[in-house]
Amino acid sequence: MGCKQDEIMFFQSNDAMSIYKGQYEADSTSFSFAYYLPAVTKDTIWVTIRVQGKRSAEDRIVEMKAVEGTTALLGKDFVLPEFVFKAGSDTARYPVVLLRNESLKSTTKTIKLSVKPNSYFERGALGQEIGKTYSIETYTIHFNDYLSKPGYWSALENYVGAFSVAKFQFMLSVYGAEFDFAALSTAERLNLRLRLRTALVDYEAKNGPLYDENNQRVTF
Repeated sequence: MGCKQDEIMFFQSNDAMSIYKGQYEADSTSFSFAYYLPAVTKDTIWVTIRVQGKRSAEDRIVEMKAVEGTTALLGKDFVLPEFVFKAGSDTARYPVVLLRNESLKSTTKTIKLSVKPNSYFERGALGQEIGKTYSIETYTIHFNDYLSKPGYWSALENYVGAFSVAKFQFMLSVYGAEFDFAALSTAERLNLRLRLRTALVDYEAKNGPLYDENNQRVTF
């Protein structure tokens, strides 16, 4: 009798998608709308993602979900859009859209983000990957709409004095919301104080003394 070769069955599954970070990068970030004008009603936090598997010749959809530990409300405080992972790509940045509303003026809210499995991607395996990068289970975003004392203030205090929200807002009005006060050298901190004093003199000439939320006059 003739022999018939059995068909060999291969295991097939979807590619996987992971959130990942570099060796010295954090697995969380903080954001505040308080640095922006009232006309700004939303902003985007970009989260790095990478496929675990082959590149595809077709576009594919990536979905994310908020998991346990999230205090923000989907649709009210943030949006997780369907995202097109472009053909031929192995990495991308997923957009988490933060929405500004009154509740953020008194509360810091949190999103814990994770990959949502779909017909294109399973959730990726965790751990160290290429070039000392790491696939992580969740990425955390803290956000609000009020100013709080930044961690670098202790390095500035000898130059600008004690922290207050009004003082910090004035500094941002002079230097801009994107200015990196933490990166200033000693000489630049001295110049910071001089520039702020000059700007405050100009402000008070037009508006009178500037008082903070504790009814203390702002000085530098």
